Amino acid sequence: METKDFILTECLKLFLQKSFKDVTMKEIVEKTGLSKGAFYHYFNSKEHLFMEIIERYFTGTVVYDFERYSKESLYHFYQDHLADLEASMSRLTTHAPDMNYLYPMFDAMRMLPAFGEKLNQARQAELQAWTSAIERARMAGE
Repeated sequence: METKDFILTECLKLFLQKSFKDVTMKEIVEKTGLSKGAFYHYFNSKEHLFMEIIERYFTGTVVYDFERYSKESLYHFYQDHLADLEASMSRLTTHAPDMNYLYPMFDAMRMLPAFGEKLNQARQAELQAWTSAIERARMAGE
């Protein structure tokens, strides 16, 4: 595993255990085994690290490509969505099983306005995708 990936994975575990505010640079350095200087070679701040963790591990859990979902039937659309949900959770639990995934999500919504906007856009896209899938199902007599 490359150093940056290692840092992201190890720090994901920290942010799943505690809020952003409660995770210290000392803990980050201890968890990764890096010096502060080495850490700053990869990330210019704890905030930068947190933003990359959110982008890598959480954005994919809330933003789906509904265009690639089956249009054949509501059942197939639903199955595609379930597969995406399972894949998202699998990616997270591979790195940190049995952790609280809400800590980083709430911190990201509070600290990163762009993430909150992504969430809002994703919810609107999801609503539109489900509305279209249901309309197709009605027209097909499902």
